[in-house]
Amino acid sequence: MEEVQEKWICGFWRRIGALFIDTLVLGIFGYIVGLFLEDTFVQIGGWGRLIGFAVSISYFGIMNSALSNG
Repeated sequence: MEEVQEKWICGFWRRIGALFIDTLVLGIFGYIVGLFLEDTFVQIGGWGRLIGFAVSISYFGIMNSALSNG
């Protein structure tokens, strides 16, 4: 039988570092958008969280896809 080896893209600490950078990018983006659209987010209430969630899912989906090499 042939032995199958798993290929690791990167290690644990590198992934933690990438998560930290992603959190900073999304946080800064959310802060800037919040500055300009504060009144709109206040008017739509809880739906603003859904918009933030959709932005986060889209960001991580694109960054973890083949488009960004995982």
